[in-house]
Amino acid sequence: MLADRETDMTVLSETMGFSFAEMETIIMERTIKNLRSKFDGKLYVKCESADTQSRFIENATKEGYTFGGHIAPHRSQNNYILAVEKDNTLSHLGLVGMIAFQAGECVRVDYQKYIDGEDDYIF
Repeated sequence: MLADRETDMTVLSETMGFSFAEMETIIMERTIKNLRSKFDGKLYVKCESADTQSRFIENATKEGYTFGGHIAPHRSQNNYILAVEKDNTLSHLGLVGMIAFQAGECVRVDYQKYIDGEDDYIF
């Protein structure tokens, strides 16, 4: 999977005219903590594919996020949508959270678009 990311970064850097190192810096600034700091209120992250879910969990673990204050993200089941709290915790959505997500009563982020550097990651 790492080789695929490096290939993707190389193609992106050549397409966009940035060096590989510049692309890596641009993408690395798109951390979960940086994302969380931009918004007040509810922040829900959507990870459509299993690969995106794995990357989110990997990044959340590296950044010190936990479930319930003590369970490491990699020890929890992956979910399609997770709430990112200001206290560096993650939450699975219950019925009310899913209704809020569907109704757009929160900030909804497409995590793949966010980490790919796209500007339209909020939907």
